[in-house]
Amino acid sequence: MGRFSNKMSSSSRNRRNWNETEKREVLDRLLETIRSGKWIEKPNASVYYDLMLKKLSFNDCSVSQLKNMVNNMKRKYIAAKDWRGAAGQGVLEEEGEESVLAALRKMCLFFDELEEIYGSSSSVTPPKVHDSSVDMEETTFQDNIDRVLPQEMDNSQNAPDKKGNEEAVMIPRKSADSSKAKKRKMSESGIEMLSSSEKLRFEIEKWELVYQKEKWEHEKAHQDAKVQLERERFEFEKQITERKLTLEEKKQDMEFELAKYKTEKEIELAKLSTSK
Repeated sequence: MGRFSNKMSSSSRNRRNWNETEKREVLDRLLETIRSGKWIEKPNASVYYDLMLKKLSFNDCSVSQLKNMVNNMKRKYIAAKDWRGAAGQGVLEEEGEESVLAALRKMCLFFDELEEIYGSSSSVTPPKVHDSSVDMEETTFQDNIDRVLPQEMDNSQNAPDKKGNEEAVMIPRKSADSSKAKKRKMSESGIEMLSSSEKLRFEIEKWELVYQKEKWEHEKAHQDAKVQLERERFEFEKQITERKLTLEEKKQDMEFELAKYKTEKEIELAKLSTSK
């Protein structure tokens, strides 16, 4: 727990809260690079983001913080693309392209901008989902099945039977129930991915709360120790002051008694001198 707390403490110190306006400014710079026909993070990421940071002039921002923020946006974009490739097809066929785009933008706020920046990169581009409702010549799911069927089955379709009858052998096709089951399975897969993402976010927030609790307890213990030390110092100084007052009173009493004794002796000597 101690090592984890140290890591959390270090990451908290390096974390920066970004607002939407700042993120859009960074995206505008990335889009400017892409639209000019250049590659981002060239000649290397540190140099690229250092130059960007000088142009943006953000307050309290380091190159590593800027680079981490861009990487976080890229990770959210990739997660959204993965969802579209896995479960988005079922949503697309059930609700249409607009529902898919709305879901993507909900998972990744700047999906459209990041699509233009990273969309051409093979490392982050999963198979694209096409809307079958658009009026254009597209390959349907059943066409794909027909095309990949073994050639032997295709030949047997027109082959004569044992009696010489040349009746075509019908190839079984996917039923409507099977198609719906596949759509449902793909949707459930997408829900599981979102559920896993939510669980991970919950775990991170839980450990963040643990860290905050430990930090608060440590600060409270430090503050309590400081108060206790101040209380002990006050009591010690109080005792010293009382001791000084007591000694001062004794000193004054002794001086008074000594002066009284001297006076009495002087009076006695004076009487003796007079009697002689």
